[in-house]
Amino acid sequence: MVAARNADLEAAIVADPEDEGPYLVYADWLQSRGDPRGELIVVQHALETARGPAWAKLRIRERELLARYRDALLGPAALHHDAQHFDWRRGFVVRMSAG
Repeated sequence: MVAARNADLEAAIVADPEDEGPYLVYADWLQSRGDPRGELIVVQHALETARGPAWAKLRIRERELLARYRDALLGPAALHHDAQHFDWRRGFVVRMSAG
């Protein structure tokens, strides 16, 4: 699976990483192209405010997406690291974790 890219939407995310709008527009764009990162963005965005059983269900779905689409989400880094070794935010790696 080749990851879909949209330079304009990516630039909007980089310009204001705290603005959730561009992430959600990008998620919709990605999902319309069958890219699993789109769903991951939506799930991780929802995790930011979910609580209780809803949070638990979202967390399970997040783990499923990270496991199933590990290679597509991590690219070349997938050869050396599991998706769980990274800290994710709204569908993107923000840093490598210690564990």
